[in-house]
Amino acid sequence: MKEETYHQNHHDLPFLTCPATTTNSTRTTTSEEINGVQSWRVRSFRDLLIGMGAGFGCFMGMAFLFDETFGAHHQSVPSMSMSTAIQSNNITRWMPTQEKEDNHSPLIIDASTTRTLHLPQQNQNRHQYSQQRQHQQQQQQQHRRLTSSSQPRDFLAIVKTTGTDKVHGALTFEACLKNRDKCPRKDAVNPKCRVLQGHFYNTMYNKWLAPYSLDTTPKFQFLEIGFYHGSGFDAYKQMMPQAEMHSIEIACIEAGPVSEGKWPHGNFASKHPNYQHYIDTNQLHCGDANNVQYLNQVWTTHMKRPGAPPLKVVVEDAAHLAHHMATSLFFWFPKIEPGGILIVEDVQPIAEANKFRTHVLPQVMKDLHFCGDSTEHLKDRACFPTLWPLLQSIHCEMHICVFERNQQPAVEHPLEQAAPPPHALDANQCLFHSSD
Repeated sequence: MKEETYHQNHHDLPFLTCPATTTNSTRTTTSEEINGVQSWRVRSFRDLLIGMGAGFGCFMGMAFLFDETFGAHHQSVPSMSMSTAIQSNNITRWMPTQEKEDNHSPLIIDASTTRTLHLPQQNQNRHQYSQQRQHQQQQQQQHRRLTSSSQPRDFLAIVKTTGTDKVHGALTFEACLKNRDKCPRKDAVNPKCRVLQGHFYNTMYNKWLAPYSLDTTPKFQFLEIGFYHGSGFDAYKQMMPQAEMHSIEIACIEAGPVSEGKWPHGNFASKHPNYQHYIDTNQLHCGDANNVQYLNQVWTTHMKRPGAPPLKVVVEDAAHLAHHMATSLFFWFPKIEPGGILIVEDVQPIAEANKFRTHVLPQVMKDLHFCGDSTEHLKDRACFPTLWPLLQSIHCEMHICVFERNQQPAVEHPLEQAAPPPHALDANQCLFHSSD
């Protein structure tokens, strides 16, 4: 037999080049060839055993390393008992034997927060664990909403840490509904008015201050009229971290009789721990917010200065007197930059503020729809010529209104035009006389 015939019959050994022996034209395999084949098979089996041993050693090494790493978090983790695991959906199927016997909670590593959590006792199910995780996620979301620039801050959550009556109604309304006899104003027809302070301002503030509550908001000026104890100022400061803060308060002027231009009722603002700091840094301005000469001094000295950020937000929350509220509207609204807002609180049916609700606000609302057309049957005229050209919209909820600026540039009116006109608190002169 020739060599190529040999390879065909022994295709599994094509690499053997053993010498051929020919007897009577028939090839026979020598003893050296047989021994070589046997030796090769022995070596292959030996190498296979060595490889299996090496792989098993690597596996045990990795298992030991994992056990050492996990032990850094939990020093006394018992060995896992797979033989006793029940084929079910119960999470305790993989619980360590010792913890099953002791009825302890299994240790769970929460990869999303890198914290260790303990499930309830063994008799608690997965639904309870899911509720626990959902509660933790809600707390994390609330914390991010207060501190993160990726989404607007929550005014209600902030006020709970600073304390102010701006959301008093929202915080006490539910309890008042449950027991009307315990409501301070239980005879009010409107249920929301039965609480002592019917203020639910958080919905309006969350909506209108949202663009100003981000860390990425460009610098701007904020003005509060009525500092009082400063709790509202602190809430605004947290709500709008990019704002240059200003507030006006009459109580911190010199003590004395009103006839001498002084304040006789005590300094409310001085109770705030940062009172002196706010004065020293020109954030708190002490004076009469109903005096346009003083307002102009604050504006030109502390706010309208070279390089100052634009005035975008003004909040009126001072004496709750209708003519004071009107002064804030007429003096500050034209000075607000395009797209800004002026917020008037306490638009409510109380003797001091009622005329703003029944006289000033209706006239501004009429001017919002002013066209100035002269027809045969109607000659339309504006009630407040210094306001309507700058007015984009008016938005009100109970006891609070937002006056939105349009895109017209801010205007500096002479002081005589920066005060409310005589008919501001008498709607009869304009509201019901649209034609000559």
